Amino acid sequence: MVRKPLEMWCIRVKSRTRRDAKHLAFIRKLYCCSCGGTGSQAAHIRIGTDGGAGLKPSDRYTVPLCGDCHRRQHEIGERSFHVSLDKVHKLADDLYAISGNVEKGNLLVWRYWNGNSGGNTRALEKEKSRA
Repeated sequence: MVRKPLEMWCIRVKSRTRRDAKHLAFIRKLYCCSCGGTGSQAAHIRIGTDGGAGLKPSDRYTVPLCGDCHRRQHEIGERSFHVSLDKVHKLADDLYAISGNVEKGNLLVWRYWNGNSGGNTRALEKEKSRA
């Protein structure tokens, strides 16, 4: 019996998600869309995107979250976290459309944050402490 190499038996799954390092770098330059803080990380939105079980969504589905908010997103779950951030998919789409323009990006984040800031008092506290 002739044994075939292991590679012949493995199914190669082509990733359907796209990576975009320039867009991620752009997202990291923006203010946090949850609290308005700095030091943002690119937080992927998993719900309703092209990601799957164990598969990170495309980089176009990212929003800026500071380290604290990003951790909170993972700790309490995305569905619970984004309850107060109901337009997060629109924000991700809009940011991807103007990717690279930090000034316009921060304006979008500011407008988004203002529209969803009912319970987001952390940014106001941060601003007061900076003054």
